[in-house]
Amino acid sequence: MQNIIIAAGLETSVFQGNVLIGKKDFVKYYPSVAGSSVFLVGGNSTFTELYKNVLKDRLSNYGISIEKTTDRLASFYTVTNTYLSVFSLLGALGMIIGVAGLGFVLLRNYSQRKSSFALMLAIGFPLKKIRKMILSEQILILFAGVTTGIIPALLATLPSLKNNSGMPWVFMIVMTLSIVCTGSLSAFLSLRSVTGKTLIASLNKE
Repeated sequence: MQNIIIAAGLETSVFQGNVLIGKKDFVKYYPSVAGSSVFLVGGNSTFTELYKNVLKDRLSNYGISIEKTTDRLASFYTVTNTYLSVFSLLGALGMIIGVAGLGFVLLRNYSQRKSSFALMLAIGFPLKKIRKMILSEQILILFAGVTTGIIPALLATLPSLKNNSGMPWVFMIVMTLSIVCTGSLSAFLSLRSVTGKTLIASLNKE
């Protein structure tokens, strides 16, 4: 059993998914592998197509497969971006569903404070003002939750934001607006249960 030490890592490299070791150690530990199967070819980038055509023509009998390093890197990013898009979409959907559930929490909160609202109605507070007060509390909670979620997320990903200009800002803004709109809609719908009849009925029970 041999111990392996990983000395370093390569970031954004065509060697993604591979382990690089010296030829001496490779021959020592893998003596059954004869020859090389992968080659890196360098040259003037303006003659890339010429190089590809010549290599394909000269080495066609060896089953050669030629791929540009830029295409290989792009394929790596395609897989990564696909996973990120899927997880981002699922995360956004989960947050929207969670915010929609805020409406049920607000209904429960209203139910527990119904007697207080009924007393306010009895001493002269108009129903419109009571609804406005409830709505302002709910909107404040919503914006506080969104803000305390966005700011730490931006601070945590600040190094990536500085080094990556391809951030999906449009998607992030749309996701944030969707959360705010869903939460606001839930708050407005929850106010439909705040009626004079229900408050008076609650006051009669008291």
